[in-house]
Amino acid sequence: MKLASSPHEFSLAVSNVPGPREPVYVLGRRVAAMYSLAEPADRHALRVSALSYAGTLRVGLCTDPTHLHGLDRLAAGIERGFEELGA
Repeated sequence: MKLASSPHEFSLAVSNVPGPREPVYVLGRRVAAMYSLAEPADRHALRVSALSYAGTLRVGLCTDPTHLHGLDRLAAGIERGFEELGA
């Protein structure tokens, strides 16, 4: 029996990485923001990664553009969702 029939059988992988709760300093300067970037694994068309840092949450999207289109619309929808949660 074949479990995966195409190289992109699984369309989504999500990771959540808790980052530092307090601000981080490098060479005496505060790090303003941290972002997570994780490449899609084999048989994944989209990777969503979230990283928290000092009371903030950043979301990174990485995809194989030959298999997933409209990433800008997904990013805009996530941003709207965060705005609605903050309201």
